[in-house]
Amino acid sequence: MTHDDSTRPDQDTPATSPDVPGKETTVDDNRPLVALDIDGVLNPTDPKGRMRGRVPGWKTHRIFVDNRLWPDSPFINHDPRPRRQLPLVLNPDLHGPWITDLRTRGADVRWASTWPAVAANKYLAPLLNIEPMPSTLDTELEPHPSEHVADWKARQLLQAAADRPLVFIDDQLDHGDSDLWSSRDPNRTLLIETDPRVGMTREHMDRIDEFVGTHLNPPTRGTT
Repeated sequence: MTHDDSTRPDQDTPATSPDVPGKETTVDDNRPLVALDIDGVLNPTDPKGRMRGRVPGWKTHRIFVDNRLWPDSPFINHDPRPRRQLPLVLNPDLHGPWITDLRTRGADVRWASTWPAVAANKYLAPLLNIEPMPSTLDTELEPHPSEHVADWKARQLLQAAADRPLVFIDDQLDHGDSDLWSSRDPNRTLLIETDPRVGMTREHMDRIDEFVGTHLNPPTRGTT
């Protein structure tokens, strides 16, 4: 049955806070790095669900976020009130077990969003039924003049990943400068742009699974 979020009452979600990892922007291992945006990827922008089709499991939430958690960033709309109300549309049945499985298999899964890790782990992780994750972005890093958020993210991801296998899934990739990614080995890089109204689909997840599996289990030399 097609799910329409307009038939589901909003839920006032309590802000339960687990211990959260600190900000991490550099890495020194060779695990595939999977960088996940939030808005437009895990949290689609079509709250009525008209674009998501016959995919079950979407749940609407209304959360109240402590504004002290947000960095002073031009990419974030600031609210002078102590708390801001944010609507979330999440699918813990679709995305939660998949994220957990990627991490269990050995991938290094991180947030790649303007959401700081402390806020993502306090509000989103419990709703997705996942353990807290670090961010691969420094949300307090000052952007270059007129820099688009896609390029601000790319600049940091390129440094954080170095020559590791990298997956980046975001809803604004095409808005950035594609030349920034030209230094990457295309065989070790998977860039996926989502439709922000739909978010990350099963097809996207399958592509990421295949890429991560290839780099977690590279073929042995001399085998056929």
